[in-house]
Amino acid sequence: MENNNPQSDKISFIEKYGINPLLFGALSLLVIFVSYQVIGSLIVFFIIGTDIKSLDPNQIRIISSLGQIIFLLLPTLFLAKLMPEKFRTTFKLNRISFKLIILIIVSVFAIMEIAQILLVLQSQIPLPDNIREILSEFKKTMEETYKILVNAEGYPELGFVIFVIAVVPAVCEELLFRGLLQYNFTKGMGAKYGILFTGIIFAMFHFNPFAFIALMVLGIYFSFLVYKTDSIYSSIIGHFTNNFIASISLFYFGKDDVLLNSSDEILTSSQLPSLFIIFIISLGIFIVSLYLIFRETARENSTK
Repeated sequence: MENNNPQSDKISFIEKYGINPLLFGALSLLVIFVSYQVIGSLIVFFIIGTDIKSLDPNQIRIISSLGQIIFLLLPTLFLAKLMPEKFRTTFKLNRISFKLIILIIVSVFAIMEIAQILLVLQSQIPLPDNIREILSEFKKTMEETYKILVNAEGYPELGFVIFVIAVVPAVCEELLFRGLLQYNFTKGMGAKYGILFTGIIFAMFHFNPFAFIALMVLGIYFSFLVYKTDSIYSSIIGHFTNNFIASISLFYFGKDDVLLNSSDEILTSSQLPSLFIIFIISLGIFIVSLYLIFRETARENSTK
């Protein structure tokens, strides 16, 4: 039988050993975790120690970008070479229309606000005072580290921040999650569970319990976009949009959200109406943009 997807005439590693796609996806995730979170972290620790704040912000940004490229992107491409499919198939390197790009940007902005509101509501869950104080200190430390990475003094530095925060993760993380992992998980457990599982793993991989709900919502939506458009460029654009808006918001407004002020304080009754209005408007924009995405993808499929 003719094989339509081989990378070469040679039998691939997966075909040779008869590895199930779901198992290969799980093993790939383990390899990337060890490479990026363990080996990468250890190398950084031995080079600079624990005093990150003593480094120049640009040094931290360079280390962050190189870490994603060397310990995340390169292993992802290597693992994809072990599969019988071509890169174009695994990573869904299919072009999308300009109209779809605009609709994706609008939909991501809307779902970002929805996710942010969910985070605000999550922060209102009552906890014992001692636990809340510990979590508050931990969150403050994470936010300070993030601001060192993202804060920019001028437009040239902002351009570098956008490259580090928006461009590099959008490419590296999407090729891993919406490319290598989603392809194997979807092939192993079906589209619905593959999308859901990839989105959850995406959120867990970031090790940020305070943003877990938002990351999961975005991760699932990015996975859905790739499935619906049959193109990883849709999730790369979505991921870039999310991180770009966060960077710009911090630069201009001193916070990582355009419309909301995230706070650990208890919401007052006077704040609820504005929160509700933002939620309804964002949900409406998201539903309309999603409907138009469905229409545009149906139109593009009909012309192929």
